[in-house]
Amino acid sequence: MPEGTMPYIVLWSLPGSGNTWLRYLIERVTGIFTGSVGNDKGLFDGGFRGQLLPAKSGRTVVVKTHSLIDVRDAEGILFLIRDPYGSAIAEVNRRFSKGHTSFATEERFMGPQWRTFAIDHVEQWALDIKHYVVLPQKKLIVYYEDLQNDLRNQLKRIVKFLGLSLDEQRLQCTLQHREGNFHRPKRMLSFDPFEKPVRLVINKSIRDVRQVMLKYHMPVMRSYERL
Repeated sequence: MPEGTMPYIVLWSLPGSGNTWLRYLIERVTGIFTGSVGNDKGLFDGGFRGQLLPAKSGRTVVVKTHSLIDVRDAEGILFLIRDPYGSAIAEVNRRFSKGHTSFATEERFMGPQWRTFAIDHVEQWALDIKHYVVLPQKKLIVYYEDLQNDLRNQLKRIVKFLGLSLDEQRLQCTLQHREGNFHRPKRMLSFDPFEKPVRLVINKSIRDVRQVMLKYHMPVMRSYERL
């Protein structure tokens, strides 16, 4: 893609939300590289050939970021939201394992350090969404769980938002090869890492976010609370 061809559209999410997997899906369905504000050479070596391009080169269809700083001057925002319980676990797996598809030991989900991380993670999740709802750019929310359960329609929404024409053959190919090399398989822990006091704090953050989204006439958020 020649330099300056594409608008600066960010793919924004909290770490652990499935951003890399969505990049893979977008690349397959559009045929255009995605970029990043980071310089993770492992992703470049793994096939994300736009990874090391300048974020505002105009050569990528979206640019991955986890930071509000990179969002403010974007022309559009594709905002990925995941169950904050699941994203907290996914982020610990990423930090304390050997990459995007392996797992941390169960001991990482125990003790005060884990509890503090889980609460901080969800508070940042809530803060990001509260920032998102007031930003003036054109924007689209995509839920990770909808990608899992209704990938065809979600990809159609995304392609339309990006202002591109949908190639049905590419769409079908993407649906047939939906996982890619950087989508961590699901693993059930042998215990619930979210003790009741932690769940109470997280559930309150979720309820607060839901009220903010309703206030700004955003679509109703999924029910993420846990008993």
